[in-house]
Amino acid sequence: MIKSVVQAILTYVMSSFLLPMGLCEHIESMISEFWWGSKQGERKIHLIKWETLCKEKKKGGIGFRTFHKFNLAMLSKQG
Repeated sequence: MIKSVVQAILTYVMSSFLLPMGLCEHIESMISEFWWGSKQGERKIHLIKWETLCKEKKKGGIGFRTFHKFNLAMLSKQG
């Protein structure tokens, strides 16, 4: 559900504008906090690295997008 909703919302914006790296990292951190169940000021144990979750499903990940790379891919598609 996270992949289908959160990542789809930004697709139009990413296809038109280059987002700052800090904004992409902030969005990824919000998604990871939601995924791990973290609350304000409380951290949960991360059993798998976020980079591993961003890998393709074939390579053992879940398939979350790395937003900066996805943004660059969408902009290059426009070119």
